[in-house]
Amino acid sequence: MFNSYTKKNFLSKYGFYILVGIIALVILFSMRSCHKSELSILKELNRKQQQAIEEQYTKEISGLEKTISGLNDDVTESKQKYNSIKKKIVKNENKIEAVKPPEGTNEILQRFDSLGYQSFICR
Repeated sequence: MFNSYTKKNFLSKYGFYILVGIIALVILFSMRSCHKSELSILKELNRKQQQAIEEQYTKEISGLEKTISGLNDDVTESKQKYNSIKKKIVKNENKIEAVKPPEGTNEILQRFDSLGYQSFICR
């Protein structure tokens, strides 16, 4: 098909371009393979960093949830104490309202006697 003269002529005219094309293809494929490995490395680093951040946030969230539950327990305990104190106050207020002023000297003397004070009558 080609004689030796046309092969030499063809190679002399286009040999440089063919050589440059082959070199360009080799460089392109090597860059592409390096690019893929770099991307996989970056993806792996990104995944590891994301996992580390997720672990950190889950630890922080669990710590905050424990703090919140502890504070909720404190609030319920405080409410119980408040309610018991409020009941005592209401009970004491009812006792105070139930106290009537003494109607006579005998009643005053009885109240002092019930409190432990000796009473004496001056005549």
